[in-house]
Amino acid sequence: MRLSGWPLIALLYCYGLLSTACVGKMFPIIGAIADELGIRTAVAAWLISCVVMLAIVGLPIVGGLVARFGPRRLLALGALVGLIANLAAMICHSFDTLLVARLVEGVSFSLIMVAGTTLMAGANTGARQAAAMAVWATSGPAGIGISQALSGLAAAGAWRHVFGWSAGTFGVALLATALLPELAKSDSRSGSQAQSLLSSYTNLPLLKLCVTCALLTISSLAVASVFPTYMHQQLGSAIAQASSIGGLASAGTIAGSLVGSWLLGRSFPAARLAMIAFMPLAVLSALIFLPSLGPLGIAAALIASSAALGAASGGVAAMLPQLVASPAALGPAIGMFYQFANLGMLLGAPLAFTVYASSGSPGLLLLALILPVIMILTMPRRSAPPGSVPEKVAG
Repeated sequence: MRLSGWPLIALLYCYGLLSTACVGKMFPIIGAIADELGIRTAVAAWLISCVVMLAIVGLPIVGGLVARFGPRRLLALGALVGLIANLAAMICHSFDTLLVARLVEGVSFSLIMVAGTTLMAGANTGARQAAAMAVWATSGPAGIGISQALSGLAAAGAWRHVFGWSAGTFGVALLATALLPELAKSDSRSGSQAQSLLSSYTNLPLLKLCVTCALLTISSLAVASVFPTYMHQQLGSAIAQASSIGGLASAGTIAGSLVGSWLLGRSFPAARLAMIAFMPLAVLSALIFLPSLGPLGIAAALIASSAALGAASGGVAAMLPQLVASPAALGPAIGMFYQFANLGMLLGAPLAFTVYASSGSPGLLLLALILPVIMILTMPRRSAPPGSVPEKVAG
């Protein structure tokens, strides 16, 4: 039996959570890995970014593969690769071998992210497509937050257990691909694929949307990555406790996404939804970095800002299929979209820690205010009319 409608959307959402958990699960256990393997924390941090760096290079290629072979097959391959990578990580006893396992997991991350998005967009139409994309968008921050909270429980030293439960979830995901539908494959000729890839980079509204996505990812990951350290140093909170608060904020992200999905399902303009959400995102994210608010006030600000993030992410994601001229161009466009998103993932944590080290909480507060303002300037104002040529659409 193949799923459709909202049951399919719910299952695909779980794939989104699984892919971004590859990143979030590493935040709390980096210190434990560094201690056991006898390396510096700064070196161990490459175990986070190596997944993202590989995705930045490979995502447009993955988009072409999804267009050629179909998202269902690529999702199954991604789940299988993730299962193998996490089983290998469990038995690693050196940094080099663990790094290789993480690089392999980066292949899984890329495959699931692009194939899942393509299937989410391609299996739905009209208002339900916009609503589905809004829900899908929050699988990123929600997956990072939930996996961070669960992984935080193992931060004391049992870091191998994290890779164990990750392997289990990939195994379930592999079996669940039997429930997924398959989309019609596009023209597999190399010339057609190259043309679709090139048109994605020359589509100005799509390019502006991708830049906005990168900035939004930098903003969300900057907060998520620095939050446990910030809470520990400024308010004396335990790392595990701060990680749990970050996981709780995922509920706010999902709530914001559901509200955005409800509005989009009733034909509320996606660009307007994102623009409305950017300003409260700026203000609420800035409040997180006011130590005078105390733990409860900061936790409330984090949850509220996560709700604004969910709505903004939903609006941005819902614009993506609307800016693509044809189904054949959808896979390459999604690959490009996540290439920019993962560039934001690569830059978010180093930027946050650099700002925090140089100027403390005031610097983080200013960063949180500035990024959404820039997003307002880069966000395309409307989508392409159906069947139009992207280059002729006003940005």
